[in-house]
Parts: sequence; C-alpha cells; structure tokens
Amino acid sequence: MSNLPTDLVTPEFRCSYLQVFEAREDPNGNFKFSVAMLFPKEGTDIAEIKTAMNNAVVNKWGDKPPQNMKNPLKDGDIKENDADKVYAGHWYINASSNENRKPGVVDNKLKPIIDQADFYSGCYARAKVNFYGYDNVSKGVGCGLQHIMKVKDGESLGGSTESAESAFSGFAAPKTVKLAF
Repeated sequence: MSNLPTDLVTPEFRCSYLQVFEAREDPNGNFKFSVAMLFPKEGTDIAEIKTAMNNAVVNKWGDKPPQNMKNPLKDGDIKENDADKVYAGHWYINASSNENRKPGVVDNKLKPIIDQADFYSGCYARAKVNFYGYDNVSKGVGCGLQHIMKVKDGESLGGSTESAESAFSGFAAPKTVKLAF
C-alpha cells in the first residue's frame, strides 16, 4: 500500500465534549482522551482534512476502498441522536487517543495548560491529528488526537468556567471579629 501523508494541524475549531486531561471510559469500556472539533462551514477551508482522510483510505486499501465505510467528517446540520444546536452550521470530527497516549495540551504561547478550568468545551483550538484506516468490526477512517493548542476563549458549552470562590462569594460566612473588652 501507499504511504501518503495523513498527519496535519487542523484549522481553528470550537471544542465540544473536551476530554484531554483525564481519559474517560467510552461505551466499549476503553479509556480515551477526546474532543469533538466543530469547524464552521462558512469561512473554514477543510480541503487539507479531506485530502488526509482520502490518503488514509489509499494507504489502507489502495484503489479498492470498501463499500459503506465510516467517515469521521460529519455534517452538524444532520447530527444524529443529538439535539445539540451548537453543531448546526458546522462540520465536526471526533478525535481521540487511547489512555496511554495523552495528548500534549498547550496555550497559544506554547505553554502547557495545567489548570483544567483554563481549557473547556466552548473555547477555540487547533489540533495535531492523524487520520487512519481501520478494519475491525466495521471499516472506515478514524481520527487520532496527538496534541491540542488552545487558541482563544469562547462561551462555555455546558458547565461553568467560573471559579467556586466567585460562584459562592455572596454566601461566605461573615468574618468574625474579636471584641476587646
């Protein structure tokens, strides 16, 4: 088979279901790091993504790809089984890595992000990903998550980025004062 390039750094996207600090168990019992990458349909060139996906098909199956392959690039306007309106007007790809391949997580100055509250679903990022063909129970192209860089903040998608101190500031116990008599 061929050895065409399948790695790339994505265009900027909005993070959804961001799980890059701790691996989470998937429905099959595997622990994975993951992110759903939402690319706006307008203003985002995804040609390089499509080329890398096609290269993964050629690398795996040559010029005889299987019928009814699973495609990682999905249309958010017809997102199955989810009423999440955030996906409308976007292409999306779910990228993941297994529990022993934790992605590097950095900010836009290439400094590691340690505080999970600083990187959340709703912010914007770029990712280093790898597309690959798979042939197990089903056949298709998957997207491996290698590293991720936060580009800028955005409105949180589910959950708050507010600190606990700020959330409960109006409910703090009054400071006690010792009387001197």
